Amino acid sequence: YASKRAPTSEQVALATEIAHQYISEHPAVEQAWNWEEAVLMYAMTELYRVTGDTQIRDYYKAWIDHHIEEGYAVLVSDGCPPALVATSLYEETGDESYADISREVLRYLDEDAQRTEQGGISHMGALNIVSLWVDSLFMFGMVLNRWGELNDDEKTINLMGEQLNIFATLLQSEN
Repeated sequence: YASKRAPTSEQVALATEIAHQYISEHPAVEQAWNWEEAVLMYAMTELYRVTGDTQIRDYYKAWIDHHIEEGYAVLVSDGCPPALVATSLYEETGDESYADISREVLRYLDEDAQRTEQGGISHMGALNIVSLWVDSLFMFGMVLNRWGELNDDEKTINLMGEQLNIFATLLQSEN
């Protein structure tokens, strides 16, 4: 992965500096289980893949470990992105507790999330408010992609393709 990037570039150095500054000011255990924090943590997983900087990895690992210990809920699409970080940790460590987070998101998508009559996964998930938001394709879509690729899971990859088609059709209509 890093060989296709420029680990010694000015951009990577700046990203690493920003990550270290954030880490020093924001304890991992104080970061919520939500999309905002998860997008940041996902970016850190990608930065770690380029730099190998264990301080960055230890930070997002502490965040996930804290939420495993304290508990978390996946009730809407915004609760899915932490599974991106968990999938990265599972890939690196083989620790099933990380895989369980991704499996919980997949279970939520399969069993709990409300759907449109066309089968689109509602952004508001289990809250009985059915609406499609294009950002859901990131919120749950990236998890489907990463988990599917890591585990050669054709069902998961196909679900993402189905959702892309449904979203593209419904979100392009005049109403």
